[in-house]
Amino acid sequence: MFKQASVIITLVTATLYTLGLTFYQGYLFELGVEETLFPLTVDRTLFQGFVSITTMGAKALAYLYLTALSVTIVAMVGSAFSQQIKTHKVARKFASLISV
Repeated sequence: MFKQASVIITLVTATLYTLGLTFYQGYLFELGVEETLFPLTVDRTLFQGFVSITTMGAKALAYLYLTALSVTIVAMVGSAFSQQIKTHKVARKFASLISV
């Protein structure tokens, strides 16, 4: 349980940091200001990531989660199909269909 919690916390922190840095750099770019003039601390970058998530809104996050769910489902179906091929059940079914 704790191993999974540490992975989730790490992924959330990395996502917030990346979004925060991207959001801040985009904001300064639109203003035409060099980003080295106003460096951000790590905690401020994480806060900017939180702000960017709330700015994106629920629609963008819904698309993100829907895409992640779709990738997970495709991977699970591929894994199940791979297991079926390994046990030759699919090959036996095809052979029985061809011989009929």
